[in-house]
Amino acid sequence: MAPSLRGAKRRSNPLMACTWLLNARHCEEALPTKQPPQNPYLVIRHDIKMGKDFNEVLTRFRDIDIPEQFDIIVAIANGGIIPAGILNQRLNIEFQTIKINLRDPAQRPKYDAPKLMSPVDFDFAGKRLLLVDDRIKTGSTIELAKEILKDAAVIKTFAVNGNADYALYNEACFRFPWIF
Repeated sequence: MAPSLRGAKRRSNPLMACTWLLNARHCEEALPTKQPPQNPYLVIRHDIKMGKDFNEVLTRFRDIDIPEQFDIIVAIANGGIIPAGILNQRLNIEFQTIKINLRDPAQRPKYDAPKLMSPVDFDFAGKRLLLVDDRIKTGSTIELAKEILKDAAVIKTFAVNGNADYALYNEACFRFPWIF
């Protein structure tokens, strides 16, 4: 028999109740039967493998060797913002974003080619840039960013997953632990 859920917070929050029950190893018996509200942006993709554990990914962030010095981390928004933020905690340098879009929130192509969504509003000419994105699949977004930032002295790429100068993984697509 599953333990009782005492307290209003546990009864009113199915996720909290299930988390508590998971810790008590009784979740299978008492999973909430009410389905969560449907997220219009949530799309089940069968080409994306199960996600990585956040601690595993953070370990890769800590362990990756980045011997070069950079002046600016440039995150490709939106996907590159979280990885660039994590890198910036380690490198502690200037942080900027460049807004390029190709896909909709469900990761389906929105345009025929990536598009710059707003002008670049920081000085990058002659600077050493680390260009960060979450996933480099076709390379089209990174290539557009490199073309836009071509006046930089050096542009190196970083990806959580994909073919980059610095990559944590280079394998089939998987769900990032910060995406829910």
